[in-house]
Parts: sequence; structure tokens; C-alpha cells
Amino acid sequence: MTALVTLSDIQAIESISSNVNFSKKVLPHILDAQEFDVRPLVGEELWVEIAASPGDFTDLMSETTYTHGGHTYQHPGLKNVIVMYAVARYKAEINMHDTAHGLVVKNTDYSNPVSDRAVARAEAKAKAGAEVYWTRVRDYLCRKSSSYPLWRGSATQLTGNGLRIRKVSKR
Repeated sequence: MTALVTLSDIQAIESISSNVNFSKKVLPHILDAQEFDVRPLVGEELWVEIAASPGDFTDLMSETTYTHGGHTYQHPGLKNVIVMYAVARYKAEINMHDTAHGLVVKNTDYSNPVSDRAVARAEAKAKAGAEVYWTRVRDYLCRKSSSYPLWRGSATQLTGNGLRIRKVSKR
């Protein structure tokens, strides 16, 4: 799987150290955010197309200003949705380090790890930001559905606690 965002995409909207080992500490969270957070929102068919040719979806991936019904709107881009979900996942595990002896929290004479509550607040804040960004991207997809024929609309609605089924149909 290819990451659709980079460390610089993350650093453009969130504070993250340049010294972090990107491939070990950040990339797994980007891939998880793409697969488990964003893919279900976008829908399988559209996601497969985006992942195969992200360059064909510049207006969807990047921040875009557009008009619809005589009004001007702006959406943050799917990249920023991925970034915020990845940041939430990263912050949830930022203090943990996997060693041969299990998970540990590193501590030095000059610093102390942040409390679990503070980490949970940072994670929740990033998830809430991702949900707000997603709502604006979803609105863009709905308003420009003729440009995105694979977009089927979302069968789910985001809540602060995850996804909630909005409609179930019998077949």
C-alpha cells in the first residue's frame, strides 16, 4: 500500500518533530488511517481509483475552492483528512516504544512522559479535526458527484465516538 501523505503534509498542519523516524513511527499510522479510517468513508470503488492514481484526483486530494448553486465553498482535501486521522493514531502511541522486553515508556532525567489523559485529549482533538475535515470533503463529493461517478455517498454518519449506521436497507 502506498502512503498518500508525507511527513511534510503532516507538518504543514500539525506539529510533529522532524527528527522522528518516519518509516518506523509515522508511516504505519498513515497506512492505518488510509485503510481503516478513510477508505470506509470514501467507499471501496472510489478508494481503489484514488489509491491507483492519486494525481487524477487533485481537486479531491488537495484544498480546493469551488462553486455550487451560486455559492463559493472550500474543502480541506482528502490529504488533510488522512493527516488528521494519522496524527490521532500517532499521538495515541507516541509514548510507547516496542522493545524485546515488551512495550516501554522512555524516560530521561530531563523529561517526563505526558499523562495518559493528556495523550487521550490530543488523540480526541485530532480525530475531531479529521471528522470536521471529512464532513467538508464529503459535502464536496456530494455537490460534485457528477465529477466523481464512483462516489456513492456515505452510508454512515460520524459521531464523536466513531461511526453510526444511518440507514439499513433490506434486499
